[in-house]
Amino acid sequence: MSHIAEIAVKGVAGESLVRDLDALAAAARSLGGELLRGKRTYKCYPGGWVGDTRPPEWWTPDMWEKCDHAIAFEGCEYEVGVVASGGGHRLVFDFWRAGGLRERLGGDDAPRLMAAYADRRNMALARDALLAEAAAQGYAAEVVDVGPDVAKVVVRL
Repeated sequence: MSHIAEIAVKGVAGESLVRDLDALAAAARSLGGELLRGKRTYKCYPGGWVGDTRPPEWWTPDMWEKCDHAIAFEGCEYEVGVVASGGGHRLVFDFWRAGGLRERLGGDDAPRLMAAYADRRNMALARDALLAEAAAQGYAAEVVDVGPDVAKVVVRL
């Protein structure tokens, strides 16, 4: 028996899709996962969708296991599928007997993953706004990496 659920983007103003794969990769890393770019299938129940739950409106049964990227978490049997859609990406996973995936994500709607993504996406948006404002004011600015998933913006006056 198998089921499909979409993970809704929360905490990023004006965005309902994942629009930053680097932020998603950093969010996954913070939870012990890895974004597998270009992986075209995600691990889920091999028997396919059984039709006893309502899937996301945009999803069709022929999309089972298909994705553009996947997120794997150590110790979890199933993976999150990252599906290109409308200029961004949607996240889906099989929540039935997910081999620890539901627990790792924080529940059916993946609040831990979405909070980590929102933190990193909002930081990237703030960084981009600061760089644009510095350029508009005629200042040189650069992003300097200071550690894993940590950077600072240096503005030269």
